[in-house]
Amino acid sequence: MRDLSRRDDGDRTLYVFDLVDTSSESSDLVCDRAVLIVSPALTLPRFSLVPQLEQSGTLGRLANWVIRQAPSGGGDKVEFPASPAFQQRYALMTDDEPAVRRCFTAERLARLAETRNWIVEAEGDGLSLDRLEIGPTGRRPGPIQLTERLSDARRAWEIFGAA
Repeated sequence: MRDLSRRDDGDRTLYVFDLVDTSSESSDLVCDRAVLIVSPALTLPRFSLVPQLEQSGTLGRLANWVIRQAPSGGGDKVEFPASPAFQQRYALMTDDEPAVRRCFTAERLARLAETRNWIVEAEGDGLSLDRLEIGPTGRRPGPIQLTERLSDARRAWEIFGAA
């Protein structure tokens, strides 16, 4: 982890950080300006939320199939057929499906379906948020702006803060 900053914001604390993989000779950036929200007001089950790629064609379908089939540290994939917009955007994995189904209400699924490319890991009083940054050419579209990350964190709080 590098470039850690902390901001107390009422009933929550925000940590903004870069995560670097130092397991090899290179130091690859894994997360750029990711946000961790910690608050006793969060009471979340353990889950992983990963984006589905919104690219059409064979390559896009193959990539999303791999995402859906790949084993995750987050557990088994949970389907929400009543929320096709959410399922088109995200795959949700957990080891506690009943708790996740109680947490992911129809309203919460609809609000998440309005977001794009979020990567969320959550459990208990913590929620980490990053975003898959891919532009039309498959490359990161530009530097990540801190204001954009904080806006995402504010929106995530609005969605999950009343879990």
